[in-house]
Amino acid sequence: MPRLKDRTDALRRVLNAYELNSGPALASVLGVSRNTALARINHPEQLTVGELRKISLRGHVPVEELRAAL
Repeated sequence: MPRLKDRTDALRRVLNAYELNSGPALASVLGVSRNTALARINHPEQLTVGELRKISLRGHVPVEELRAAL
């Protein structure tokens, strides 16, 4: 059976490119605790539209790249 694309890998690649790969860096962008930020990275389906907008605006990540990762 073929393997499915892992969404967490694509999201992590985008966040690594913009130096938001650590929990504290992403937590400061989202305005949440470090544990919550890491949980969102591990389960990207839990990210809300508002959190994606914060990553885009405060983290200076283009929306097109986020859409491609998700």
